[in-house]
Amino acid sequence: MIECVSHDTFKVSPDINDLVEYFERGETIRFTFKHPSDSDFNIIDSFLARILSRNNKLYLLETVISILRELVLNAAKANYKRIYFSEKGLDINNPRDYDRGMTSFRNLISKQQVLQDKLKNNDYWIRITCIPGSTEVIIETENNAVPTKQELQRIEERIDRAKNIKSFSHTYDAVFDTLEGAGLGLLLTILLMKNAGLDHEHFKLICQRDSFLARLTIPRKIVKTAVTVEIKNSIIREIETLPTLPEYIIELKALCNNPDISIEELSERISKDPSLAADVLRLANSAGFITSKKIETISEAVIIIGLKNLDMILTIASAKKILQSRYRRFQMVWGHCNQCALYARLIAIKTGFRDIADNAFMAGILHDIGSIVLLTVDDDLTDKILHLLNRRKAPSSTILEEITIGISHAEIGNLIAEKWNFPDYIIDVITYHHSPLKAGEKFKDLVMIVYLANILCNIEHNNMQFSFIENLVLNAFGISDKTSFEQFHNRIKQEYDQVSAT
Repeated sequence: MIECVSHDTFKVSPDINDLVEYFERGETIRFTFKHPSDSDFNIIDSFLARILSRNNKLYLLETVISILRELVLNAAKANYKRIYFSEKGLDINNPRDYDRGMTSFRNLISKQQVLQDKLKNNDYWIRITCIPGSTEVIIETENNAVPTKQELQRIEERIDRAKNIKSFSHTYDAVFDTLEGAGLGLLLTILLMKNAGLDHEHFKLICQRDSFLARLTIPRKIVKTAVTVEIKNSIIREIETLPTLPEYIIELKALCNNPDISIEELSERISKDPSLAADVLRLANSAGFITSKKIETISEAVIIIGLKNLDMILTIASAKKILQSRYRRFQMVWGHCNQCALYARLIAIKTGFRDIADNAFMAGILHDIGSIVLLTVDDDLTDKILHLLNRRKAPSSTILEEITIGISHAEIGNLIAEKWNFPDYIIDVITYHHSPLKAGEKFKDLVMIVYLANILCNIEHNNMQFSFIENLVLNAFGISDKTSFEQFHNRIKQEYDQVSAT
């Protein structure tokens, strides 16, 4: 067992990479502290992000973090409550004393600094234990304050209530009808588990002799609930109804691979579709292709960017047209994809991968096509989740969208890419852009480039942090620590801003 112990915050921050490798080799990891600080949470969040990413369950990260924070903060409050009652000379197990004490205790509990100061010099503790297994990962939260009968009753009532709610929308209505201002809380996190395939049986509260333990079990293979299966099936049906790439696009793509085709004939065929021709020129003139002059004609585009790139531009233009015509939230994702694409190209050029810079750009544009479908499957559900996120000031909608549906946008993107016969390198990037260590050797460099580009974009929008990044990816690009990463990020962003401004 690997112990990470702290009285306030971690005095020497444990190396996340070491912890992940120990865990992968079967070691139990335990974090112990008096009161969780932001630093503590960052370390634990980073560790969980790596573990879930390696198991292709990054979409569960927000759920697991939400549950852990709820449990840890509740444990801190429970510990402090014992101190407070003792100071007031009240018996916490006496119902009358309990009600008297809680009246004044509620006024103090929102003051986090009070909790930290009081807990710092007492014997109460909180532990998070992560236990690896061949079929499951177990995460336990424990504190040495045994709940009273009243406390246990309230906890059980909330869990029972969550068990009886059948959908995310029902939970949303229940939370905002009766728990206004309470945040997600235990009720909502239990349902999020259920909708992600983690039903209430995967969550246990255990009252021990000298402590109280909450156990979350994450199977390595998740069996989806009926709610999740229904929504997932609707996504699959949606993908099945997507039209294939138009026949004339397929014919044009074939001509790009015909060594006997003349530039004039190919250009003439493309120019017959003014909308397609405009898209080809727009992409050829984009910052993704560094040219010495503006490309005015399709013939110039073919000569300057080459037939291989023209082939992919035809694919991108056609895919964009189909998706834009069907999904009203298309632009929410497409802007991110364009930024990620250019970041990927710049990273490739600056890190010795110039030969795959064009592929990095193309893959970057298409890496998140699964999110376009994901965000529009259930507009009512999406709107409710966005409302929740706005109230909680949460940074990302996509992760919670995936939680409620139980399928990641990478998986959805893979289904679309297979349907439209994308090249293998595009399919690999779409599939593994959140889990690059799982990519095959053939396209691993390309996957890591888009993975890093995507992270840079997400960091700028507060959806990611440095400590979440796989160390092997950083090493591949010669990035040794957070300072060098920030310098690298600044160089990429500055060049992106310069190129975008032209």
